[in-house]
Amino acid sequence: MSTSVSRSRTSPPPAVGAEDRILLRGVDRAFYDHLVAVRGENPNPRIAWFGEDLELMSPSIRHEDLAELLGLLVRIALTALGVEHRGLGRVTMTRPGRPPSKEADACFYIANLAHSPARSARELDLAASPPPDLAIEVEISRPGVPVEAIYAGLGVLELWRCDGQRLRILRLGPNGRYAEQEHSGAVPRVRADDVIPLIARAEELGDLAWTANIERWAREDLAQRPA
Repeated sequence: MSTSVSRSRTSPPPAVGAEDRILLRGVDRAFYDHLVAVRGENPNPRIAWFGEDLELMSPSIRHEDLAELLGLLVRIALTALGVEHRGLGRVTMTRPGRPPSKEADACFYIANLAHSPARSARELDLAASPPPDLAIEVEISRPGVPVEAIYAGLGVLELWRCDGQRLRILRLGPNGRYAEQEHSGAVPRVRADDVIPLIARAEELGDLAWTANIERWAREDLAQRPA
């Protein structure tokens, strides 16, 4: 096997707070397994594998902040609506022996909650469990691998993609492709244009006040919207 390396960065120069990405080409399963073993329990770099391309991504503070805020917003919204759910946070989704493989910034079981993996599981084996109902992907810099093709191959029904300026809600169709939607199907009543204005207030308010603000929005606005 011959593996080549390139840096996967945006052109023009990446935005402030962009992740660092390295793209490896010509990657097979043995090399992927070796990388995972070498990394061990370290959460970074994040690994995305598609075909013979494998991307290593080191998240920035901005990336981690956005991922944390988006995950918390989803939890608060579902709780306010009385929707049972389970968040798995950053988890590796894989299929035995072949790509794609991806580590989401956060993912949630909602409709498929009863079939979510055991709490003792090390990774999310999609041969044994259904895919999550929702995955969150923060990408301040442009990924070097086809994110939507990866998640479609994994069967994730809804994908939120956020670059810090815009949030896109994507639903997987019967044709195996994602289509952008105005409303979430996984988190009832949430609109795509709700999200950025809400998370943008985190720096201004601080964690405690921001969380209280999201809880109030979920209770007084979101929960009152027509189902």
